[in-house]
Amino acid sequence: MNSPPKRKSARDNRASGRRAGDDASQQPATKSATAQGRVDCYDYPQYWDLAFRSETSVEADFIEAAARKYCPFPVRRLLEPGCGGGRLVVEMAARGYDVAGYDLNPRAVQYVQKRLARR
Repeated sequence: MNSPPKRKSARDNRASGRRAGDDASQQPATKSATAQGRVDCYDYPQYWDLAFRSETSVEADFIEAAARKYCPFPVRRLLEPGCGGGRLVVEMAARGYDVAGYDLNPRAVQYVQKRLARR
């Protein structure tokens, strides 16, 4: 018979910078987390763009194919929720689409705004 998974103790939570009962979704905002010495990987969207840039064209092709197949009208406007660094926003804009994107991380939004301004 397998025993149930061991629960973290209050001591384990203190070591991770969290109090007992804290939920991961209620972690401090990025600014506070950085002030506590933790790094939020979403504050560096350029690295996500580098890691996934080889997939951008394939993903954009998929979006266009899905739009042709499932939309009974020509698609010219797109919304990308959680756009991060804006790989697809920039690619679809380059292909002539009117694109909007949003992200909860303000640094990601600033990054994509700068990328679009350079175009």
